[in-house]
Amino acid sequence: MMVMGPGPDTRGNTRVQTEPRLVIPAPEEITAEWLTEALGNHADWSGVEITEVRPEPLAKGVGMMSDLARLHISHTGDHGLPRTVIAKGSAKDLTNRQVAEAFDLYAREVAFFREVAELTTARTPRCWYLDINDDHDSIILMEDLQRHMPGDQEVGCTADQARACARELARLHGALWNQVDHPRFDAVPLHRSVTHGDIYLRMLPDAWDRVLDIFGDAVPDRLAAAKDEFCAALVPLQEWITAEPRTIVHGDFRMGNLLFCDEAGEPPVVIVDWQGDLRAKGIQDLAYLLSQSVETELRRLHERSLVEVYCEELAAVGVDYAVEQAWADYQKACCYLWTYAVMIAGTLDMVNDAGVRWMRKMVERSSAAFMDFDGFRYL
Repeated sequence: MMVMGPGPDTRGNTRVQTEPRLVIPAPEEITAEWLTEALGNHADWSGVEITEVRPEPLAKGVGMMSDLARLHISHTGDHGLPRTVIAKGSAKDLTNRQVAEAFDLYAREVAFFREVAELTTARTPRCWYLDINDDHDSIILMEDLQRHMPGDQEVGCTADQARACARELARLHGALWNQVDHPRFDAVPLHRSVTHGDIYLRMLPDAWDRVLDIFGDAVPDRLAAAKDEFCAALVPLQEWITAEPRTIVHGDFRMGNLLFCDEAGEPPVVIVDWQGDLRAKGIQDLAYLLSQSVETELRRLHERSLVEVYCEELAAVGVDYAVEQAWADYQKACCYLWTYAVMIAGTLDMVNDAGVRWMRKMVERSSAAFMDFDGFRYL
């Protein structure tokens, strides 16, 4: 039985401290003085003085909803502490920031690290400081996993990477399976909710038109013509994916939010970017990965066995989720998640060619999955 009270997580992390609240800087504007005070709130860094900071901007045009910087730091003493820290702050790009604020993405990530991360053995970055203010300015200071490489959304996920992800998702979902209707999780929205689902109702029609304008050649004609039919089915589909069994899902489980490593002793996958966390059916995350981050032929070849791996790993942590039920849920989730391809490719500012290319891949793969599973039967 899950214990709801505060305490260390299964990786030995103490709960993230955010007091006293500080002025929130942009990642590239962090000073040694500010960093000393912020990190000093965590037991790992207590009494350590940061003497120098050199910010290195990261992920320009790729980390679309946030600005990221690697902080190269010097500090006093020999504490065995790292010489680099990742700082993540709210996006400067106004278009993407408006989307982030509409979905309350920054507050959701802060809530995940404050309330959820310690309750699961799924590997996430170690977090030392975080805060958010009423203007949606946020800051998160976390470990720099330099031995891990970010996934490539355009290239897609390999079968081995997908298998590691299925196992990691079972650890994430299994820890909180049907145990998320608790006040502790109020900041994590239900998939069908005013702060998440209702926004899709307003934005999806225009996003659909924009996707067809930009990527129309990647969408089968029958699906392209189904906008009204799909939008009319959106609420029932959202209600279905929110219904029990529900757990905490990552919500944006794609290659751009995964770090991989094949070195001995290192976790094979680390899950980053928790801005889209939700309470919903766990199969949502696996369906999202396989239908939008895996090349279509590779998905078709391995998806059934990967659903079986997911169920086996859930069983290992005490969750009974029958394979046939999971397979049926997986197919329906793949079809519903065409919504995500449309919303992402149809609302975000495509700030560089790399973003355009991976969005095209997402649209191509998701529409193929919808057609493979005859998504029209759910509309």
